[in-house]
Amino acid sequence: ADELHEALDRMDGWPENVREMQRNWIGHQEGDAVAFELTTGDSVEIFTTRLDTIHGATFFALSPGHPVAQDLAGEDEAVAEYVHRAEHGDREARSASEASSGDAARDEGLPQTSGVFTGEYAENPATGEEIPVYVADYVLSDIGTGALYAVPAHDERDHAFAREHDIPIRQVVEPAPDAEVDPADVDVERAAYTEDGVLANSGEYDGLTSEEAREAFVDVFDGERRVERSLRDWCISRQRYWGTPIPFVECPDCGYVPVPEEDLPVELPAFVRTTGNPLDAAEEWKQVECPDCGGPAERETDTMDTFVDSSWYFLRYISPGMDDAPFDTEQASDWLPVDQYVGGIEHATMHLIYSRFFTKVLADLGMLEGVREPFENLLTQGMVRKGGTAMSSSTGNVVSPRPFVEKHGADTGRLFMLEAARPEKDFDWTEEGARSAHEFLQGVYALAAEVASGAVGKVDTDADADDRAPIDEYVAREVSATAATATEEFEAFRFNHALQAVRELVSLVRRYRDETTPDPTVVERGVETVTKLLAPVAPHVAEEMWDELGGEGLVAEADWPGADPPASYDIERRLVENTREDVRDIVDVAGIEDPEEVAIAVAPAWKHEVHEFARTSDADNLVGAVMGDERFREHGEAAADFAKDLAAEREALSETLDPAAERAALERAAWLIEREFGADVTVLAAGEAGESAADARPGRPAIRIE
Repeated sequence: ADELHEALDRMDGWPENVREMQRNWIGHQEGDAVAFELTTGDSVEIFTTRLDTIHGATFFALSPGHPVAQDLAGEDEAVAEYVHRAEHGDREARSASEASSGDAARDEGLPQTSGVFTGEYAENPATGEEIPVYVADYVLSDIGTGALYAVPAHDERDHAFAREHDIPIRQVVEPAPDAEVDPADVDVERAAYTEDGVLANSGEYDGLTSEEAREAFVDVFDGERRVERSLRDWCISRQRYWGTPIPFVECPDCGYVPVPEEDLPVELPAFVRTTGNPLDAAEEWKQVECPDCGGPAERETDTMDTFVDSSWYFLRYISPGMDDAPFDTEQASDWLPVDQYVGGIEHATMHLIYSRFFTKVLADLGMLEGVREPFENLLTQGMVRKGGTAMSSSTGNVVSPRPFVEKHGADTGRLFMLEAARPEKDFDWTEEGARSAHEFLQGVYALAAEVASGAVGKVDTDADADDRAPIDEYVAREVSATAATATEEFEAFRFNHALQAVRELVSLVRRYRDETTPDPTVVERGVETVTKLLAPVAPHVAEEMWDELGGEGLVAEADWPGADPPASYDIERRLVENTREDVRDIVDVAGIEDPEEVAIAVAPAWKHEVHEFARTSDADNLVGAVMGDERFREHGEAAADFAKDLAAEREALSETLDPAAERAALERAAWLIEREFGADVTVLAAGEAGESAADARPGRPAIRIE
């Protein structure tokens, strides 16, 4: 349990919520164990995180399943009746609820404050007084030791129990002098005070802080400091056919005897239709010789929990043909851990913990070398909802795949679901979303068919990419950038982001086709790239598109599109988007209904140099540092004013292009502004722009609209 818990901090490839679920399931409570002597003669250990309150213990409580409680039930009829109700009440209440309205049956369950006095007492080691021993349902067998000393003044559940059973409440911790609570306002008869503080009514230890008392009392009361876990033993036996047989036989003379290793694995017999466990009825399989004495014996008919098999199945995949061992140690050690595991979050505290446990045990047994965790990366997929609730066949809240596939195709369903949200998120199924996905696939297939027919133009295989017009170069760079972006998003399982990039590329290619005289080579490359990027999500449509385009073989076997983004692409895209937005703002604010000309002026080189100086300099006085540089001082007041502006936004300054690269990027994208506003667009260097260049900044060119 310690290793299972501690290793979670190093499992960076797992979602934090799954790791936190496992931390809570395994448990980690730092506290102290102290023994209480009972009048039964038993010494009962308790585990507590609040040893500072021990002087306030006024009763002792055992869980119904505690061994001492079980012994007392054998001697006292009232205790026996209570233990029976506690252990079987939930089951009986459920049975009653099925035969009645339900509410009355639930009332039959034990209340939170239920308990029974055993007639026995425990000696409080702090005070020497005897305190009554109760069996109480609120004490859980699988938490701590299943026994506790109860301090009603400082624990809410103990307080409720004490009030119900008229047990004294003794305050032994008061608010510290610096606490927000006034000690005079604390009334432990009314409510428990559960915070740390300063000890009172604790004899010679009065005045100690809670932390100091906990440190001291471990030694004073012969206690032990330790970490308590919630994880418990795993019962793997099941009374059913479908599971791994437990390799033991029961011999009347020798008892339980393991099946010899050379006879492993024990295989299941043919299924026998019968009531109860089918293995009990498989007489020929069940009756065997005892491996030790050779006398008649019977196989164990319980099987292992199927979680046992799912705890190591990934290892068997590595060596599926081995018949003399579960898996090949050398190969498994080489292949593990699994690079990527995809599964539901419902497995967080069962299968995924069991798999981790098995891997560590196998490593300790020498069956794995250098491997202690099974899965490097984990993705837990979300659920598809309908109408805001999870789909369920029992409620009819489902979308049947067959009619949907017959109407829209399987590709439509896949595309819609992967576009709707990241795979680990839940999302709602909508007809509008499915229809949008279907229309997109129809449209993109039509685009591929159009390109294949030559309607966009004949591809010139001898054309030189360096001879492209700026418009063509812009689209070509967007194709490369989309391939790079989508590849990165696919690899990070952000399928919705990848597909959004594909949709944007399709939209751009259509505009390029419709609003310009496109280069057929660029259009064809764009559509081929779209086809390849869609193939993992919409394989059927992508294969049809690939066939239309004359691709060799299957697109599933084709090379993935080149995934190197153009140099400085992100900076260019930010520049273009900001410039287009600035043009829109000017048109709106100035009320220009029909702009005829847009002039875009790039900032002069010296401003780019000052901007880069400001972005990378650690000078406290930026203006002084700029004006102290003779490169900038010659620009006088303009340089000082620009430096002041940069100083005010220094933390937000980002990398920009040099003047030539900025002008080239804007020239490539100018057609987008031309088509949007129907205006002529001119991109000017600072020296060509006259006075308007004074307003230009790196990454934010000056704009004049007429």
